[in-house]
Amino acid sequence: MLTKNDLKVIGRLFKVNVKPILTEIKVVNAHNSRIEMKLIDMEHKFEKNLLQWKSDLFDKIDKVLGRMTTAEEENTVLRAHGELEPRLKKLEDIHPGNRHQVVT
Repeated sequence: MLTKNDLKVIGRLFKVNVKPILTEIKVVNAHNSRIEMKLIDMEHKFEKNLLQWKSDLFDKIDKVLGRMTTAEEENTVLRAHGELEPRLKKLEDIHPGNRHQVVT
């Protein structure tokens, strides 16, 4: 069984050995807090850069899609013109000078 004196000695040893460890733990915790703050700051910068990159990318894609839509519309008009050309030729042959021929 431990005596009061034994407990005092154990207590003193515990204080002597634990105090430096507690100080070390505080230092490590402070360091960890600084690292966490830096990590959070880096995450915010990354998210900001990512959003800017996405915005720039979508702006460029919008321009390309706009040009593509215009080209498709122009192709539709040109195809329709090509399909109408033979019909117009026949009408012009029937109605020279854009007038009906009078049959007497």
